[in-house]
Amino acid sequence: MPAVSRSGLSNPIHFFASTTVAVPAGVTKARVIVFGAGGSGGCGKAALSAASGGGGGGYAEAMVNVVPAETATITVGAGGAAVTAHGSGNSGGTSSFAVASKTVSATGGGAGTASSTTAVGTAAVSGGTGSNGDINSTGGAPGVATTTTAGFNATGGGSPGSQRGTGFASAAVSNTSNNGASGGAGFGGTSGTPAAGETTGGGGAYFGSGNSSQGGAGTAAASSSATGGAGQATKIDTVTAAQAAQMAGVPANYALVLGAGGLGVAAASGAQTGAAGGAGAGGGSAASTDNAATGGAGGLMGGGGASKGTSAASTAGNGGWFGGGGAAACATGGTMVGGTGGIGGGGGGAAGAAASTVTSGAGGPGLVIVQWVYS
Repeated sequence: MPAVSRSGLSNPIHFFASTTVAVPAGVTKARVIVFGAGGSGGCGKAALSAASGGGGGGYAEAMVNVVPAETATITVGAGGAAVTAHGSGNSGGTSSFAVASKTVSATGGGAGTASSTTAVGTAAVSGGTGSNGDINSTGGAPGVATTTTAGFNATGGGSPGSQRGTGFASAAVSNTSNNGASGGAGFGGTSGTPAAGETTGGGGAYFGSGNSSQGGAGTAAASSSATGGAGQATKIDTVTAAQAAQMAGVPANYALVLGAGGLGVAAASGAQTGAAGGAGAGGGSAASTDNAATGGAGGLMGGGGASKGTSAASTAGNGGWFGGGGAAACATGGTMVGGTGGIGGGGGGAAGAAASTVTSGAGGPGLVIVQWVYS
């Protein structure tokens, strides 16, 4: 039997794979949280191309009536698989908790898309949706990627929905003749918005009373180069008096300070790597003028940093738990790999030339969390 807290709730049980479980003796209700899986990013592979990230999974939360010894069927959706041919990614799978009285579910995020047409952006992508919960939220949609005249552009994956509402989007990217990429969305904020030819860090998480944060955008840069944007940590939120009372007397000006965002690296000659984000922070992005670039991974609940290499590898940062993967772009030949989404996060898009090796970021898996309520 799981350990029981003073409130009558068991410790949270995290299900990362589909299974069936028997409701324990003495349990009459279950608090259930369901995250749908993230969609994978699109793959842009043409003379000029653009690719968007995958959508974040939906979210549902409910108090469900259960009967001791009955079977609860738990389904955990699989993240959308990465793709290597020009075109759309794959949608994430649906997660659910089902007993005789009720089924609570959250669908997976939509598949990222790709475009090889001048001035035509990637098709819109939807986040997953929660259903039959007391709280139902939609996953974040990735930003649209557009190549107006020439070049390669990609956007990061969206973050899943949450108790606070709709998940966050990655920043849109649009360039005339440059190449650019945005970081993945964090659980509490968007990625930075890149200017022409830039890459940006991943979004941050939020804790406390409710403000969000976002990844920092790179500063202005010359055509065909880029400046790495730093992923930024959560803003420092104060808690309300009521929240402080619930936190056993923690003062109202208390703030949870999380790890700093990973610093990006400005475009320079040679291989470049953005720093990983601390807890709650996005990963830094990276850009190289003549070599490989690797975006930093998002910290816990942070989005991955974007990357942009030239004639070499461009590998975006993976999203932390509930963060979207960063996007990858490369000006000429080479290998592009979009960042993998964290739990419920969309994978990053990847865009490159027709002769390049391009792999979009896979979507993150779903998750089901259960707390048994003892009578």
